[in-house]
Amino acid sequence: MIIKMMGLYGFDNTKAYFRKIGDGCFDFVNDKKYASNLSSEEAEEVMKYKDWYLNNYNADIMFIIDKK
Repeated sequence: MIIKMMGLYGFDNTKAYFRKIGDGCFDFVNDKKYASNLSSEEAEEVMKYKDWYLNNYNADIMFIIDKK
């Protein structure tokens, strides 16, 4: 599962994908090919903090995509 965020920093055409780097480490990348393919449990854990991510990145929406 892939996590995608859109509308970052108030710009309509921006998008980012969640990339897991290690235990507790992550970043967001702008190309889907670098996104992490998360298990459903990992994706749900990240989505628990959806409001924080949206506020921190001033994004419009964040959602799960089923696969790469």
